[in-house]
Amino acid sequence: MHRFDARYGQMTAQTSLLLLIMVWFDFGPSPAQAAIYLATALAMDRGHAWLTSSAANWRSTVSTGLSLGLLLRSHDPWVWLIAPVLAMGGKFLIRINGKHLFNPSAL
Repeated sequence: MHRFDARYGQMTAQTSLLLLIMVWFDFGPSPAQAAIYLATALAMDRGHAWLTSSAANWRSTVSTGLSLGLLLRSHDPWVWLIAPVLAMGGKFLIRINGKHLFNPSAL
């Protein structure tokens, strides 16, 4: 029997909220900003998987990128790149028993 991965529900809720605040309320990040958060986080995850010869964890990574879109407000494009690098770096470096300690996007 397959167990449902709760991250699918989390990603659905995050995507819905992000689209709502971007399109309806015009309160969130620009589409470019959200795309850069996601792309940079996914690139970091791929790079980490390649360097450590481990599997990429795209579900956790997408959730981190979406969280950054929901939580972070900045007009400076350099912040759009640094934020996912710091979040994913914290996820890879701050670990106990092979698991990260906190939500990487909260870093």
